[in-house]
Amino acid sequence: DFGGKPVGKSRTVRDSLNPVWNETIYVLLGSFTDPLSITVFDKREKLKDKVFGRIQYNLSTLHDNRIQKNIEAPFLRNSKPVGSLVFDLKFHPTLEPKLLPDGSVEDMPDLNTGITKIIVEEAKDLAEQGTKLSTFVELYINAKLVYTTATIKNSENPIWNTGYEAVIVDRRKARTKLVVKNSKGEIISSTVQSLNDLMDRTEVDKKWIPLQNGKGELKVTVYWKPVELEIGSNAIAY
Repeated sequence: DFGGKPVGKSRTVRDSLNPVWNETIYVLLGSFTDPLSITVFDKREKLKDKVFGRIQYNLSTLHDNRIQKNIEAPFLRNSKPVGSLVFDLKFHPTLEPKLLPDGSVEDMPDLNTGITKIIVEEAKDLAEQGTKLSTFVELYINAKLVYTTATIKNSENPIWNTGYEAVIVDRRKARTKLVVKNSKGEIISSTVQSLNDLMDRTEVDKKWIPLQNGKGELKVTVYWKPVELEIGSNAIAY
């Protein structure tokens, strides 16, 4: 958890007192002040998963020391240690345009890895004129449901203006699906777009996307910040 929200989950290692994950988990870091909370669970089939212990790890040292390896921190339960976790931390800053000595601005590199922010703005013509609907939008990235907007009630042209941020490890292959549903959860219409196409639409100000079967349009804005990620590392990296 980071900032009180779940941000990543490892796979389950079964029947082991000394589990080895060797996974990389990317977490969006808004500030260095909030601690990273790492919880270890005992997965149980017919009962609720049991919390074994937690680590509250201070990330402030990442500001000056971006790569930290072989950290060992104890899991605590009732203030007592119940095992420990060995992990690495690496901070990947977003890349910003550089001001050159001649006053010009150097373009940011066109990387395939980075952070995207997808903003679902509004919709129109979802039904016949004069018909008011209660609607919400589901956002899928690479076939996984990652975000659901609030439901806007009784509106011909619902406005959400809410967004979702995600780490993207392969922009070229990233696909999005936006599904507009009514308050009963029934699909009104949808659209499938590549992330690159959504970015291009934002750049040329063609943010209105026609939905399938001519059932209205959805306005979406997408932002992108490149981040150099060393894909393929076996260490657990936050």
